[in-house]
Amino acid sequence: MGNKRLEEMAKRQMRSEIPDDYKIKATTRPDVRETQEYGTVTELLEPLGLTPEQVIMAESTKDGLKIKSFSGSGFIYCDKKSKLKIVADFSELRGLDLANSNLDSFPESLCSLNKLDELILFKNNLSCLPDRIDWLKKLEGLYLSFNQLVALPDSLWRLKKLSFLDLSYNPLRELAEDVGELENLKFLKLRGSNIMFLPNSITRLGNLTRLYLDETLLSELPEGIENLTSLKVLDIRNTRIHQLHEEIAHIPSLETLFIDRRTRYPPEIKDKVRYSE
Repeated sequence: MGNKRLEEMAKRQMRSEIPDDYKIKATTRPDVRETQEYGTVTELLEPLGLTPEQVIMAESTKDGLKIKSFSGSGFIYCDKKSKLKIVADFSELRGLDLANSNLDSFPESLCSLNKLDELILFKNNLSCLPDRIDWLKKLEGLYLSFNQLVALPDSLWRLKKLSFLDLSYNPLRELAEDVGELENLKFLKLRGSNIMFLPNSITRLGNLTRLYLDETLLSELPEGIENLTSLKVLDIRNTRIHQLHEEIAHIPSLETLFIDRRTRYPPEIKDKVRYSE
């Protein structure tokens, strides 16, 4: 049976679920820059001769969905109102980029993607995360900057493999003590949030290498900051912190400290200090 006939059969079967005028772009490998455009999801795989194992990443665009690499047997598309739909099995999906997708709520169906290790959701309109987010047990990178998050669910702190967490430019006021449970966290970005203090438990993050606290409402760092033994970069520019105590000099791995010119610090770390432009 020829490819055209297979394609027509698939179109008839899926037409009730997928808009005929929906457009997506696809590449077979991440290193292939050229993309091809198709009218429906069905028209994506067959003309390219792809198998599900050849693609492992999906990225939303203003025109639809760009498939960079995708592992699994399902497809994602957005309807005319940019609402995310999952119409088949995505159980093998590892990376998903839905940045700038006009999402007003976190699609609960994403929580079933239990092999996902990277989820990019910055520049949406999310005000909360689902309690079931801890179902994403393999998640290592979660990028949520430029949303409307005011609070975080307790389940977030149960993502034990999380290494990169970007919460910048959200109206968050506090972090729970349970943030100290993220034992593998290496990168934490709180830039531009409304946080006024950090829980002492954050000093238990022994693998943390980069901590961005700039443009927050912080007036001091937590006691025990020297326990962040892997910390290399600390940014506290444009905060209310005007005095750094001796403990800051006892962080063994510290390489770069970004501060305001008015901020006082121990003289022994002078060579590590960088100022705001």
